[in-house]
Amino acid sequence: MCVFSITLNKLIIKYLRMKRFIFLLIVFALPFSTINLFAANPVDSVLQKRNSAYQDYKAFKESMKERTWLNLINLNFKIEDVVKIDDKIIEIYLPAEINKNIELSKQLTELNNEFELLKQKNIEQQNQLKENNDKIQILIIALGFTSLLFIIFLILFINKFLRHKKIQPEINKIEK
Repeated sequence: MCVFSITLNKLIIKYLRMKRFIFLLIVFALPFSTINLFAANPVDSVLQKRNSAYQDYKAFKESMKERTWLNLINLNFKIEDVVKIDDKIIEIYLPAEINKNIELSKQLTELNNEFELLKQKNIEQQNQLKENNDKIQILIIALGFTSLLFIIFLILFINKFLRHKKIQPEINKIEK
């Protein structure tokens, strides 16, 4: 009984460790596995266009020696290009990113709920394990007490037998 419960306890502990490992693997590996998915999305090409338009604006602004009306109009057109690209990024890709963040937050909430459930199960199993250990200790005490009583009765029986053996010759003399 004791060996069985110890083996069962070890299996329960290994099971909980495995669950914890899988949970941690999901929590830490999921963000790294999705990095490659985001690297090749269309936002990168739009961001490159924006970066090149901004670099063009910046280079034109730095190379401008005189602030003529024509230079200011060209500078205005260049900054308008950057703003249009920024607007396009905000219009098209921001809702998609918000939806992705909402989905990720839902997944995170689900994982947190599962984690809390696992913690509750772990606490329940630990309480059950404590109860089982208490029962085993009571059984061991009862077994020890029974063994002690058996040894006492065995000693008394041997003592009676030895007394009877000593008295047997005297009884035989009396009977003859």
